[in-house]
Amino acid sequence: MSKIKEVLLVLLQALLISLLVMVAVLPVSCKITESGIQLVGGDYTPPQLVNFAVLDEKRLHVNFSEEVVFSQVVLSPRIAGVSDSDESSEDLNLSESIAAALGSAGAIPVTCIPSDDSKSFTFEFEEKTQVGKAYEFYACVVDKTGNSLNLAIPFTGYNSRVPKIMMTEVHAKMAAQKSDEIENDFRRLEYVEFLVLEGGNLVGLEFISGNAGEAKKYVFPPVEVNKGEIFLLHLRAKGNGCFSEEGDDITLATNTYSSPDYRDLWLLKDEKFTDYATDILVVRDSVHGKIIDAFMYRAESVEDWSTKLKTDFSLSADLCEIYESTDIENATLTTGLSETKYLIRKSAEQVYEKLLNGESVDFPVKSDSQSWYISKENSPGRV
Repeated sequence: MSKIKEVLLVLLQALLISLLVMVAVLPVSCKITESGIQLVGGDYTPPQLVNFAVLDEKRLHVNFSEEVVFSQVVLSPRIAGVSDSDESSEDLNLSESIAAALGSAGAIPVTCIPSDDSKSFTFEFEEKTQVGKAYEFYACVVDKTGNSLNLAIPFTGYNSRVPKIMMTEVHAKMAAQKSDEIENDFRRLEYVEFLVLEGGNLVGLEFISGNAGEAKKYVFPPVEVNKGEIFLLHLRAKGNGCFSEEGDDITLATNTYSSPDYRDLWLLKDEKFTDYATDILVVRDSVHGKIIDAFMYRAESVEDWSTKLKTDFSLSADLCEIYESTDIENATLTTGLSETKYLIRKSAEQVYEKLLNGESVDFPVKSDSQSWYISKENSPGRV
């Protein structure tokens, strides 16, 4: 009988220890009642930010997973080397980085407009944000149970003047150096030529290759372009003279295919961006989430898009505004393409003539398998 009591005592002790461990790790709290201790469930999960969107020059919108209230909101211009500084205050004065976060460094007053369910909020700025300028949105939100979430979200000033551009020429593979290029270490690098159909600011536009993927997309800088202008985006930096001309001086770049007569923008990495024979190139307006130009090309031996391209952004419904469908039969064949040959858009010259004559051009410009051809001659900067 004593043996049974000893076993029961050990089991009881084990059960008590297990209960204490569970209380320690589970999201519960306790309260004392007349009958003893009662476990009460608790919410210790902070609210989640579901969406953040810049609506226009004076408004942004945030959406949360649950009802929240804002305890603090600050909109500040981002100060390079200050806003992102790890500097801390060693006396009673605030460091520059903390001062920026608290809004004492050029803060812009904002008004908060909550939705009926207190999950979504629109913030109106007292003054317009500037196109392409860097800002930071700071806030602290608290849910019903007191869980808090601190936000520090960088964004650029809204671009209401997104230009219309189209690809007109593609050099898909880096070529070997010619004898006259070796001395200066110039290279015949990959590039894409663009024609501006309607002027504006490039900020907010993105260039993506299905081969490189979304993570390596190129984000255009805040550069003003004009109707009828032609510029190049070089897809690799190798050798001398690879300068991205994002300011007023368009004479900086000196590598092969660059020119003082047009703007040269540059991907400043020495790695392959496009696939030489089979790829999908896309220009996307990230402000409105819309593809504005695309080019599909393939090797004759490729009978279907790879799994990567099928599941990627490239085969989205937006692409069908440019192509009748995303079926691989609509892609341009690259048979005969080499490192010294170029892909040229057939309609480029006609579109350019319309622009010079002041005529309107349907946008986006449609494409099919016959819209591009392979040429031994290229003409970067000239349609």
